[in-house]
Amino acid sequence: MRLIDRIILTLHMFISLAFAVGLIVLSSGLVPVDKMTPWLAMLPGRWELVLGGAIFFALSVRLLFAAFGGKKARQLLIATSDDGAVTMQLDALEALLESMAKNTRGVKRVRVRIEQVEEKLQVNMRLDVTPECSLPEASRWLKERAREQLLHIVGFELGRFDLAVRGITMEDKQKNRVE
Repeated sequence: MRLIDRIILTLHMFISLAFAVGLIVLSSGLVPVDKMTPWLAMLPGRWELVLGGAIFFALSVRLLFAAFGGKKARQLLIATSDDGAVTMQLDALEALLESMAKNTRGVKRVRVRIEQVEEKLQVNMRLDVTPECSLPEASRWLKERAREQLLHIVGFELGRFDLAVRGITMEDKQKNRVE
């Protein structure tokens, strides 16, 4: 489940909890219904309540699709024979390339996305670097290592290799400083 779905689920749970508590209080007789009648009489025709109900309904539908739709595993068919098929999840290859990139000097946070385009694999890598990182050298090294890893592990050639630097971080400099 994605982060946004978790946030929506948390809000949905709190609203549902408040509604359930209100229903329990009203039905148990802790608050007399005749005291609530004037307040309940004000509800019809209020556009803000209609909008709130529509938003709550939309969030419920979103959570329903997030719960049952699920994320389908992206698989790469490596080989087939009469005995069966060999497949690999692209998430595993992405984790491998992320690990490889994190071990590169000057590279910090890494996010890799791999897509299969015909008979080649397209790699999209986003990363944060430190000032000590030489981008031309790092990009050449990362591309070559990705090419080697993909050819060795799954037997697919590297197609397009896109590398995007999201930011330059000073983490190493701050960690070493003592005050």
